[in-house]
Amino acid sequence: MARLSIRLMNAGFAMLAALLLGAPAAHAGEWYRYQGDDGVLVMSHHVPPEYADGGYEVVNDHGRVLRVVPRQLSPEEIVVRDRELAREAEIKAERQLALQHDNELMQLYATPEEVELARDRKLASIDEVINTLLGDVQQLRNKQRLYQTQAAEKERGLLPISREILTNLETVQHQMVETRREIDTRRKERDQILADFDRDLNRVYELYGLARPIAAT
Repeated sequence: MARLSIRLMNAGFAMLAALLLGAPAAHAGEWYRYQGDDGVLVMSHHVPPEYADGGYEVVNDHGRVLRVVPRQLSPEEIVVRDRELAREAEIKAERQLALQHDNELMQLYATPEEVELARDRKLASIDEVINTLLGDVQQLRNKQRLYQTQAAEKERGLLPISREILTNLETVQHQMVETRREIDTRRKERDQILADFDRDLNRVYELYGLARPIAAT
């Protein structure tokens, strides 16, 4: 009984020493294989702390690798690794979005012609808005000419231009600027719609294994 206690104490001291040294201790039937000085492979039940950061293999009595502990990366290598992992995650997310978009296209459109019909409806709707805005600009121009005529008549009669006329001119000018800005926004939106639908149309042709006809010039 006393001998068993002594053996347990010795084993405990050995494990404690390994922990204090910061290096792993092998389990029964396991060996550590690591590169020692001059790159020489070493087999041992213990990896010295100065070699632990270089990585090592855990093998059994038959030389079979049980697990591999990679070497400690440098701060620069960690930065590169994290950047690569982030890029891989980004690529994966892009692929998932592309797959999701393909599924949506297949659910929305049974043929390429349906894509074109949806595009034409969208364009017709935005063209109607643009035409309405263009009509608003023309009406504002007419108002501007009216107020300018009123102002000119005052000047010809050597009369001061009323504050009301000046305010009306300023208001009309502001409205014309805002309306033109809205027209420009809508036209850019129209261009984007064309580009988006053209991309979707190409993809639908691909998904259904069809060749897109060449547009006549």
